[in-house]
Amino acid sequence: MRIPRFPSLQAAAVLALAAAGIAAWGRAPRAGTADPPWWDVSMTVEGRGDYEVGPDGANVRYAGSFAFAFAWSGALQKDDEDYLLVHKACQLTEWRIEERKITSEGITTLTTADIGDRPELKVGYILKRDGGLHIAFEVTGFDVPKLAGNNAFPLILPVSAEGGRGRKYDVSLNSGSNKVVLDEGALARGPEERAFAWAWKSQDWVQKPDASVFQSSSHEAKVRIVVTPGR
Repeated sequence: MRIPRFPSLQAAAVLALAAAGIAAWGRAPRAGTADPPWWDVSMTVEGRGDYEVGPDGANVRYAGSFAFAFAWSGALQKDDEDYLLVHKACQLTEWRIEERKITSEGITTLTTADIGDRPELKVGYILKRDGGLHIAFEVTGFDVPKLAGNNAFPLILPVSAEGGRGRKYDVSLNSGSNKVVLDEGALARGPEERAFAWAWKSQDWVQKPDASVFQSSSHEAKVRIVVTPGR
């Protein structure tokens, strides 16, 4: 299966293969030539954060907190001047969420089992640019708080600098950088391990029919990538 190229952004970005277990490695090598170089890639994406709404027109406040961890594995293959990124497996290894509805009469609590929804890690492509290999991924969420009804809003979770364009994620970074970049030159020298971390926060007042409602969401993200030459 041949993976299409994108014509923009200098060296074109290449889409990841979406299905686990696909043994596609780009074009077949020409007769008399060696197989192109390839590397095993393992990546962990961890995050923890919280969100809040209110008080609303009925003086009700909602608050939640969460933590997650993903383990992703794949392969990287040289393809002329570009690279192919192949998906092998992705597992949600940790997921916890708790939500509270706070009123003058008491507190209602939802736990992970009550909420049911789970985040999802989507790894897109790898982009060669300025001597680095930029990995595009995003963790997608769902509407929260579950108890807030019409006051719920989309929970934003970690996104790399090349992923989730148009979401204005980067402007709300508080610290660190979400540029997840491998050193292309280091790949030829042996195993490569990189770690990345950042903090993100967004706060806003949203006008509802009966009142303005305060919405807040924040998280901290940690990403670790290990690249090992294939054998």
